[in-house]
Order: sequence, then structure tokens, then C-alpha cells
Amino acid sequence: LLSTPALKRFANDATLCRYLRARDWNLKRAMKMLKCVPGRTPLAPDEPKFHNRDDRKTKKKPNPSLTARPRSIHPSIHPSRASLQWRKAARPEFITWDDVKKEGEEGKQYLSGRDRHGRAVLIARPGRDGGREQAAHVRFLIYTLEHATWSDTAEDDLPLGAHAEHTSEKLVVLINFTGWTLATAPPMKTARETLAILQEHYPERLAVAVCYNPPWIFAVFWKAISPFIDPNTYRKIRFVNPKREKEVRRMRQMFDMSCVDEDLGGDRSNAFDARAFGDKMRVFDARKAAVLKAKAMR
Repeated sequence: LLSTPALKRFANDATLCRYLRARDWNLKRAMKMLKCVPGRTPLAPDEPKFHNRDDRKTKKKPNPSLTARPRSIHPSIHPSRASLQWRKAARPEFITWDDVKKEGEEGKQYLSGRDRHGRAVLIARPGRDGGREQAAHVRFLIYTLEHATWSDTAEDDLPLGAHAEHTSEKLVVLINFTGWTLATAPPMKTARETLAILQEHYPERLAVAVCYNPPWIFAVFWKAISPFIDPNTYRKIRFVNPKREKEVRRMRQMFDMSCVDEDLGGDRSNAFDARAFGDKMRVFDARKAAVLKAKAMR
């Protein structure tokens, strides 16, 4: 499966260590997650798939019909395969801004500096999602995750053990639900694909996901999607109601509010300049392409 320079670059010691951490240092399970295993879906190898909170506690296996994997998008980006196989088909390193421009100009996902612990912050604004095309949504998600986790010197990245500081590898996802409605919610198939990609192919990347100002109707969507969140990811999700001082105080402890948008309780303007953002992403694309070209010529 390491048939291309891009795949060889991806499968460095730091990546292998992340997959080991994701599977509690079980080498066999980590390798199943990373490479193709015939006849198995690598969502969570050898682990029960929990259907609800009670199942999380009792480890009761749910009805398979309730956890059936969707098969609604192009096979090249479908997450139901081990990571090396998936990356070989999807080629995420080669997705460019021009490929996802229509989605990106909505301003629904972008990096926004770092939190007080030095972790990269990814802002998501589902209320700005104006499209319902699943493949385009997933492709833009992959592009954003590649941008957020990209390293120009991946070959030199150090593997980090269980007790090491993982700040350099982690992401904080800040999700602004202001303006979110069921009409702007992604289809359930898209939401499940998103979860699968995050959990299967970017393990040990999420530090915490902060859901800011979810409306009451979000509870309906959350009840439907939460059974598909694995327990480790579930424990990293936090909800912030701006009317509750204790929750706002915790958020201020995590973020420098001068770098947080106004509609997220911060001091910075939340206006989105699509042209400036596009120019920035094209610069990133050019740098990434140069690194991949140099790797291919070695």
C-alpha cells in the first residue's frame, strides 16, 4: 500500500504512533486500522459498536440494522476502508482550493490561530452551509483536515508516546451553531460520513470539540447522530450555552478571546473575506505541492 511517495510520507513514525495510541497500544488492532484487512470494515476493529448511552455502559451490541454504514458517496472518498487504502483512493494531499472553492467561500470551515495551550483551532459554522451535495461537503472536510494537520517536515516529526505532550498534533474544533436549523443541518448520511472520516483516518487529532450556542432543536439531531460517535470522541465533546456564566468562563480559560469571533463571544469581527481566504489557501496549496514534488523526486 505504500506505493506512492505521498503514502510513504504519510506513514511516518509519528503517524504509526497515533494509530497505536488510538488502539491502546495494541499493535494488531492499530495495523488493522491503518492497512487493508479483507472482509473487515475498519470503523472500530474488534470493538462493540454502541447504539446509545445505555449500550456504552453495558457494552450491549445493538441491532446491526441500526448501525448500517451508508454507501452514498463516491468510492474514492468513502471512509469504509483502512486508512492507507482510503488515502490511496481519495488522494487527500492533492485536493486543492480550486477543487473545493464553492464550498470554501461559504466560510463554514477555517483555521483560526491557536488556543491557550498552543493547539490549532478549527472553526466550523454549520449555519453557513448552503449546499446539500454530500460529496462536495466531504471533499471540503478532507481538504480542511489536511490543511489543519499538514506538516512541511513530516519525515522529521517525532513519535509521541502516551505520556508525551501532544499539543503539536492536536486540534480544537469550535463549532458555532448560531443560525443553525434543521434546514441547514447536513443529511444524516453526510454527518455519519464526517464522523467516520474523523474517527478512522485522523485518529488522535481531536483534543476537544466545543459546540457553542446550539439551539434547542439541535437536540433532535444530536439524538440521531450521537449513537455513531465512538466513546473516546464522545468524551471530548463540550457544549457551551452563552447564557450560562460557568460554561462561558471555561471557554475563556481555553481561548484568547481577542482571537475569537464576536458571535462566539470573542472580540474579533466575524466577517469572512472569501477572496483573502482563497488567496491564503492557494499559497498553502503551492507550498504543499512543492513539498510533495520534492518527496517524489527523491
